[in-house]
Amino acid sequence: MATETITLQIPEIIYQRLVNTARAQRRPIEEIIVHALQVGSPPEWDAALYLVTAMSKTGCANAILPTARSVSL
Repeated sequence: MATETITLQIPEIIYQRLVNTARAQRRPIEEIIVHALQVGSPPEWDAALYLVTAMSKTGCANAILPTARSVSL
């Protein structure tokens, strides 16, 4: 997996929470931050597309997804 390096300013209280978690789990803070970003970020578009495709095959998509409507301007 390719990686990118960023500089990020975060509130002190969040930083301390991350440091405390890293110490408690005896893991590098970088691992804790990456995990928090993975859990808190939206799913990959490929996964969302797979879910919608699977739902449409079972008929579940109609109950959840809005129908397309034409709009005249």
